[in-house]
Amino acid sequence: MADRFPGEIHIGGILRVADHDPDDIDLFLDQCAEQPTEWGESGHGDPLTLDTIDEVIDKDTGWITFRDDQACYGEFQELEEICRELGLSYDRTSDAKYEHDGELVRWRPGMEQPLVETADKSGNRMIPSEPIEACLAMFRAGLVEDGIATLQKLIPEIIPLPKFGIDNKIKLYYVEDDEGHHHGPTNDYEEAASMADKINGRIIVQLEELDGCECDSTHEANDTVCRWCYARGRRYWNDPEVSEA
Repeated sequence: MADRFPGEIHIGGILRVADHDPDDIDLFLDQCAEQPTEWGESGHGDPLTLDTIDEVIDKDTGWITFRDDQACYGEFQELEEICRELGLSYDRTSDAKYEHDGELVRWRPGMEQPLVETADKSGNRMIPSEPIEACLAMFRAGLVEDGIATLQKLIPEIIPLPKFGIDNKIKLYYVEDDEGHHHGPTNDYEEAASMADKINGRIIVQLEELDGCECDSTHEANDTVCRWCYARGRRYWNDPEVSEA
């Protein structure tokens, strides 16, 4: 049986809707809805959408923050994995319990693996005294550059956790023919590529922010919805319509 002890996670960065599969964004929203925002509480309960996710954003810090006193090994494993998939930064702290040390775990886009450091329950890093003493010896011996290099390895530099935000723009593809006329748009690259092949045109990509529902007869025929509706919890054509408020 897994050990359970307190864990806290702060999530920041920009969620760029256009860059990710809607299913991954949906998984992130589901994970956020399951997590408690305060110690001793249960999860949010209601499903979250891109319009309602501000309900779990800490107004003081601008981060999405969850606190779970029964986290499995003090971790938020699935949430941390989907954050990395979506390029969202996070800091996670876990209490020490039994044979497990407390941890400070940080990840930023571009890192191959999270940076894991021993920490106290407040998230303060704990560095063994031996390497600090070795650094002091280097400084006393006049080996300043070696001492600084050793300290930098002990205390890796990492950018501060940014506030959480959403870039709701989507990629739209147009095809320009030989006469400069534009065909489209479509949000399906394969469809744009097929059109370009047929008319010997070139694909033009634009980022545009949708102001509202753009469902049409094609969505109805395929029992799908546009990305604007999908981001707000609607999945199929016959699902209840969502408000533009």
